[in-house]
Amino acid sequence: MTAGFLDEQYVATGGVLGLMAFSSDGAKTWLQTNSVADCRYGIEVVSPQVIWTCGGATIDTYLAGEGYLLDPNGVLYFTKDDGQHWREAGKLPLGDLTISFSAYQMAAMRFSDKEHGLIVISPGDYGNDGQIIAFHTYDGGETWISESVPVAAGSVYLSRTGGYLTVITAYDQLTLLRYAE
Repeated sequence: MTAGFLDEQYVATGGVLGLMAFSSDGAKTWLQTNSVADCRYGIEVVSPQVIWTCGGATIDTYLAGEGYLLDPNGVLYFTKDDGQHWREAGKLPLGDLTISFSAYQMAAMRFSDKEHGLIVISPGDYGNDGQIIAFHTYDGGETWISESVPVAAGSVYLSRTGGYLTVITAYDQLTLLRYAE
């Protein structure tokens, strides 16, 4: 369901029923967990010792130990201690938009620092009606500015810098958009 790389040696994967696997030798050998949890849809490989995963929420780190988590209700949480403690940082003004439950990632998030972030939410898998919406914050999630994204609904992914958005817009079709302020 998801995979993330720290570099060419360190890779982690997540899947159905919380299954996780980790390789520190370029995928030659794997360490697997036997955890039973929500399916893993989002992943951030922070270091060889710290890997964050999530089920139906999206997750992002921008510095070692610091990052954000978005829950399915649009509530944003912040941590500064590798996820040991979380505080509510804000709530997206979703209006009629809902973060759909899916086997794919319907929300993507990237923060460049504690204050500046971009969250993109799709109303559903490809073929669904509805508009993808981008939310920008310049104050750590206290306030948000939203805009429509000119692409059909589908699974979303933001590049590490937040400058590129990919959307699975149809069977065997991926749309790449470049974000420019």
